[in-house]
Amino acid sequence: MRADHLRPYGGAVAVPAIESLAADGVLYTSAYSHSPQTLPSHASMLTGRLPFEHGARDNVGFSVDGRVSSLAEQLRRAGYATGAAVSSYILRKDTGIDRGFDDYDAAFRMAAGPEVTIGQVQRAGAETIAIAKDWIAKHDKQQAFFFLHLYEPHTPYTPPSPYREQYPHPYDGEIAYADALIGGLIEFLKAHALYEPALIVLTSDHGEGLGDHEEQEHGIFLYQGVAHVPLVIKWPGRPRPRQPVTTAVQLIDIAPTIASAAGIPADAAWRGEALGADRDPSPRRIYSESMYPRYHFGWSELYALTDGRTRYILAPRDELYDLEKDPAESANLASDRRDVRDAMRSALTPMVQQTSIAGPREISPEDLEKFQALGYIGMSVQPSSGNEALPDPKDKIGIFKAYREAIQSVRAGRLDEAVDGYKAILADNPQMLDVWERLAGVLQRANRGDEAILVMRRVIALAPGSAPAHLRLGRALARRKQFDEAAAEARAALAGEPGQANELLARIAFERGAPVDAVPFAEAATRIDPKLPLPYFVRGLVKYQQRDYAGALPLFEQARTTLEARPGLTLPGLYLHLGDCLYRANRRDEAGKAFATEVKLYPENIEARMRLGGFYLATGERAAFVNLFTEMVRQSPTPQNYSLAVRALTQAGETDAARALAAQARAGGPGGAGKPGGAAR
Repeated sequence: MRADHLRPYGGAVAVPAIESLAADGVLYTSAYSHSPQTLPSHASMLTGRLPFEHGARDNVGFSVDGRVSSLAEQLRRAGYATGAAVSSYILRKDTGIDRGFDDYDAAFRMAAGPEVTIGQVQRAGAETIAIAKDWIAKHDKQQAFFFLHLYEPHTPYTPPSPYREQYPHPYDGEIAYADALIGGLIEFLKAHALYEPALIVLTSDHGEGLGDHEEQEHGIFLYQGVAHVPLVIKWPGRPRPRQPVTTAVQLIDIAPTIASAAGIPADAAWRGEALGADRDPSPRRIYSESMYPRYHFGWSELYALTDGRTRYILAPRDELYDLEKDPAESANLASDRRDVRDAMRSALTPMVQQTSIAGPREISPEDLEKFQALGYIGMSVQPSSGNEALPDPKDKIGIFKAYREAIQSVRAGRLDEAVDGYKAILADNPQMLDVWERLAGVLQRANRGDEAILVMRRVIALAPGSAPAHLRLGRALARRKQFDEAAAEARAALAGEPGQANELLARIAFERGAPVDAVPFAEAATRIDPKLPLPYFVRGLVKYQQRDYAGALPLFEQARTTLEARPGLTLPGLYLHLGDCLYRANRRDEAGKAFATEVKLYPENIEARMRLGGFYLATGERAAFVNLFTEMVRQSPTPQNYSLAVRALTQAGETDAARALAAQARAGGPGGAGKPGGAAR
């Protein structure tokens, strides 16, 4: 949420809840973030440290340094109950952001399947607020600290009605919707007599580019659109109306402010200042950084310093802006005001010199899927150890824009267009691992397997030590029945990802027709990582083939549980076999749901469709039976599918539906155009 779109900051979006909160507290007109990314910025809020101090320099491949104390830890030691609920996978527990919270709700119900969408890796704000209300109500008789994170507004901008109709840009509609959610929470606090005695801090982690300086979203630049955020603080007690504070403040001021209000000592390592209800903060220059260009593209990182009136950006070509006269930052004054530039560079240099450009850790393949579903770039470029000049992101933003456009093409299903876009980027930037990785994925989706394999090999050539890259290639080779090559890739990943490498070796052995040989690999994978689903599936299949259906059932159920917690992974056939075992165990309703899930995830699985059809007939759901097969030809109107559907409907006695599909096939499919399908002759 960038500040300048809100009405209290001169914008056009009405935010009555935020304005009401500001009327009871203090609105800070010049509040600044320290990073244009979610994890680093929230880590600064909750630790009172700058990114180079708390260690979370990027969303991908980083976590909060375990040696850094958090505000939540200090409040818990002081006797506070501590709770949190977050709305994005970026703030999941294993980043360390949850440290100090008694309850940290980051449990997303994410469906597994061949594609993971953004809706599966973020949570609607209304759901997160419901969790917050429940926690607060249970702790309303004790001192409590709650951290609530909403992901609105964020791409894709999809505000509900009536907010999407109220504003021309859906981003503004999401701001209005977020304000309504906040208003609901404030009303809840008032209804429970918790509003007046509460300290409430409302802010944003960063803003959104929206085309400023050619950046549509966020992550690259440090301009006003992404750095300037709203900040409102309501102190406990009766409202004390006060004029907005114009002095520059920062997100690392939040931790000492809360500590001061709670009566606990400030951490000696905090750089921020405790803000007060009746005093102005001291003038300061505020630090921010963007490591994203370096980690993901091999471009120069950026650093910035601002006092609310002037912004200096340390880049290969330095930038200096007068924010009072030029809030759009259109005129670079670095050459004209060298004295100001040099003074701010001198102030910034000591902090920059404290930062080491440490490389990110490698992320797991399923984490990569989730980051990509959120629109974040997944793979990283290891930072150069030399002193060579790196490209200025200002000169490369066109590439980033083209990259985002290719990602949107994928989301819209225009796969060939996306392939062309990725290839055009790589023609001039062949070292961009992220783009090679994306290209491999979209080639697979477009059924261009030979090209995908070549691209995966290129990724490994660029990052030979990448276990996820070896695993991805190994899985692709296994699907093509190239088992010897697939096993070699799995063994290459054993050191970095032993659990998933053993899982892949188990899959290879099973698909080779040696299920007994697969069991040791499956058991090894389970010992290393009990959350991997395939080892349970393989062991269940062995029992299933031995007709030990009762023994197979709990293994299939465990595989389902672990699979549904790992979106991005797929197990074709799991729900089919689970459904059969459930049916044999006389758990028929559960069996029907399992068959339906298999068909939904893998509509091409004819056996699953026939099993589900048999279930519908057995339970008298004849309309669902008819729809099952008419939907099949709608999704994939091949002659084979028409023939199968007509035969199934005829055998079930649904002759009218069978004749209608036969006529549709002769007419050339659902649209009635083209050559006769010939399937039902």
